[in-house]
Amino acid sequence: MFATPKNDEINPSIFMLITVPILFGMMFSDFGHGTILFISAHVLGLSVFWKIMGFMSIYFGILFN
Repeated sequence: MFATPKNDEINPSIFMLITVPILFGMMFSDFGHGTILFISAHVLGLSVFWKIMGFMSIYFGILFN
């Protein structure tokens, strides 16, 4: 169940890379906290994944609020 995918199986990390930031942005939809997350990810030099999660939080914060 937790093994790495074999050569003939689909790698689920591509789907997770797309869906996790979107679902995180819907769950954590706040403009202020998303801005703090985005700026701190940029200043600390974290991966692009954290910046995307901050951006999605900002986007859904504007959309929902």
